[in-house]
Amino acid sequence: MDYLFFWLLRLIEPVALVAWGLVAVIFLSRRNNGNNKGRRGYSAAMALLIAYLAVASPLGANFLVGFLEHSSKETGACAAISSHAPVVVLSGGVTVGSSPVPALTSLKVETYRRVVEGVHLASSLPGATLILSGGGWESPKEVDVMEALVVALGFPRARIIKEDRSTSTFQNGVEVARILRQGKSSEIRLVTSAMHMPRAAAVFRRQGISVCQVPVDEKWIQPRLVDALVPQTSALTKSTDAVHEMLGYLWYSLSGKL
Repeated sequence: MDYLFFWLLRLIEPVALVAWGLVAVIFLSRRNNGNNKGRRGYSAAMALLIAYLAVASPLGANFLVGFLEHSSKETGACAAISSHAPVVVLSGGVTVGSSPVPALTSLKVETYRRVVEGVHLASSLPGATLILSGGGWESPKEVDVMEALVVALGFPRARIIKEDRSTSTFQNGVEVARILRQGKSSEIRLVTSAMHMPRAAAVFRRQGISVCQVPVDEKWIQPRLVDALVPQTSALTKSTDAVHEMLGYLWYSLSGKL
């Protein structure tokens, strides 16, 4: 009974009401389908409904997310990477308006998950350093908060390298490549979110770096048949992130950054 109530609530959430509104427009336009105006309205409303469901429903959102995350699972390159290769963790942002001191609670969940996986991986490789990359626009810098979390997790500060100049994925690659050249290294284990991995890995490879992909924070789930086409806020958030990555990859490709 509780599940039925929960499912019915989803049908009247604002994100779902948009779809119901489009269905109503389709129905009304269908009644006036005998004239050109009615046919145009019907076609336009139907196209909008399909496009909306493609990004706001669990079925559409998880398709977009899965398209990106599937390519991040390529692990063939990892076998050739040395156990001494640095582990590079890319920042995923901090909360705007956070404390001016490195408060761990200011880390966005994406950054937190990346850092935890990076520490776990670097701890299993005694000869590897941990490179934290991400300056950001906020104060404190993202990398400072990341370092505070790494130290709190018990990882030795002596094995941490901070890169605090970058403010984009492309700059992450450029600045980390500069650090690697100083240490005469050209291979890394790259830790970032699964959706972000295709663009990030391509950027680092463009810099001449061999990359072992270590994706975290996977967002894809198998949609349930009962509500696969019911628009949900979580689905719309996933689609927004996926489209952001797709457009970012396209822009980087057109601008010669990949």
